[in-house]
Amino acid sequence: MISGTVEILRGTESLNIGDLVNYAIQDLEGFGMPPLHRITERGPLQHGESDRGYRLDPRLIQVVLAIRAASWAAFYARRRELLYYLSPASDAAVSLRFTQPDGTIRQIDGYAMDGPDFPKKDARLYQVQKLSFRLKCPDPAWYDPERQSLRIVGGGGGSGFAFPMDVPWTFGGTSVDTDIALDYDGDWLEYPEIVITGPIADAKIINETTGETLDFDGDTLADGEYYTIDLRYGYKTVIDDGGVNQIAKLSADSDLATWHLAPGVNNLNLSGASAGENTSIVLRWYNRYLGV
Repeated sequence: MISGTVEILRGTESLNIGDLVNYAIQDLEGFGMPPLHRITERGPLQHGESDRGYRLDPRLIQVVLAIRAASWAAFYARRRELLYYLSPASDAAVSLRFTQPDGTIRQIDGYAMDGPDFPKKDARLYQVQKLSFRLKCPDPAWYDPERQSLRIVGGGGGSGFAFPMDVPWTFGGTSVDTDIALDYDGDWLEYPEIVITGPIADAKIINETTGETLDFDGDTLADGEYYTIDLRYGYKTVIDDGGVNQIAKLSADSDLATWHLAPGVNNLNLSGASAGENTSIVLRWYNRYLGV
């Protein structure tokens, strides 16, 4: 038995599998450190090998639980319910959500690998049955499903001054140059979404903590135009308000492939020219964690 609530999520639907009424969790595996492998290389005359880092591997989570039912009709309804939530026919990922006693929420997305099986040796004793299933989670990091957002807004000015907004911008004419200390609460890397809204020219976003830059030098967004930068692995896109790919507008030395938020304080610098009252840059991210 664990302290907390465990739910299976499919789309907007959720199923509490630890309510101690219909379901009782017997065992959970795969909540800690995700599996990983070390990257090594070895020279022809080298004794041993050189370590070049690591990569996290997909996470496997195993859940063992018991169905409880007051009647045979309810017993088989519980079985159908589990099969529905864990069906491999759905294109959408299955999410497992763990709510700790203090209300802290951790979630992970995966796909059913094995089960739920309904072994006869453990079945049908007073409408109680023990069963298990496994989820394979391609992204092994847990996350807080409450998405975080930081909106930086601005407006043009005739001379240099600090404009008192959510995060201060410093203007010289219509230029923008501001430093922000973003305290990222997760303990694992996050690749956020960034939306830049014009008017702004030569927009540049630097994470000075990681040394990574997104630079739109030579490019101008008119008032109301915007770019959405999706930095997630497998996406790495820059899409404008018309749905057109604008990745070519990034400078060749930009770090689109690696730009991320690191655990702790991220010192960001945001700059640009030709700003106006509708200029804004919005960062959206999830806090991610190695384990629960």
